Amino acid sequence: MKPWMKIAAGITLAASVIGFIIIWDVKIKDQIDSVEVVIVRPGMEILANETISKNHLMIEKRKRTSIVEGVIMPNEMDSIIGSYAKHHLIGNSIISARSIDFEGLKPNPYHGEAIRPIPNDWIYAKPSTVRRNDKIDLYLFQEEKAPDESKSNVEISGLSPQQVQKLEELHRAQQEESQQYEEERKEIAEDNKVEVSEDKGVEVKVRESILNEKSKEEFTDEEFRILVEAGDIPLLVGVPIIYAKDGSGNEVENGTNSSQEQRLTSTGTISDLELILTEDEYRSLKRFIEQGYKLYITYH
Repeated sequence: MKPWMKIAAGITLAASVIGFIIIWDVKIKDQIDSVEVVIVRPGMEILANETISKNHLMIEKRKRTSIVEGVIMPNEMDSIIGSYAKHHLIGNSIISARSIDFEGLKPNPYHGEAIRPIPNDWIYAKPSTVRRNDKIDLYLFQEEKAPDESKSNVEISGLSPQQVQKLEELHRAQQEESQQYEEERKEIAEDNKVEVSEDKGVEVKVRESILNEKSKEEFTDEEFRILVEAGDIPLLVGVPIIYAKDGSGNEVENGTNSSQEQRLTSTGTISDLELILTEDEYRSLKRFIEQGYKLYITYH
């Protein structure tokens, strides 16, 4: 090989090595040693307890050495939208699962939430196996009162057979009058070519709806109120328990030979529950309690 060819080959090789090193440092190294993660969009911030929206987030590549445990990956971004930030998140920071309240187990003052104790005398029944972080449903329960016998005696006792007969005749006359009224109403409607409303009373509709497993969306507000007061559907659903304590103020936990799924034993008897409730939810509970209702608690 001629000397000039050796020199040219050496220069070419050196230039290739230098070029490769530059490309490695600028592009290839970052591509290999980085991963896409979800971050807070630069110039934005997410306050503690603020709802996370898509506008707060973006995807960016970061070096693997800077990745924190529980980092949110791009395919998980949709799962955190609508959740709440546990603490203040500044722009350009990597989002971790530790920074997000997925379960809504921290009161959100923006929604009027607070940790509110439920007095034990408000509760009719609750499972002994409920624990902190469980989600419970609250049904209304009202004990049936004994009939007022003295009032019944005043109204019924002492009636002669003639008086009873007159009452029965009056009842039959009222039924006949109601039937006649309905017939006349239909005749007038036919003459005027209008439809006669066949709407039933709310209580009847609710009872039939329960038997027919009517869907929730078909009920009116009044029908829902009747169902709630009857204890057929819960007043509040999915309420998180923040603390479940015994009479000494100690947290009741699973005992020996128990697990989260098999709660066979416990460290005490629950006497006090503390729930996350909004002001409206608390006032609604308090209003029903003042009307004589108690709470029947279930969990899932």
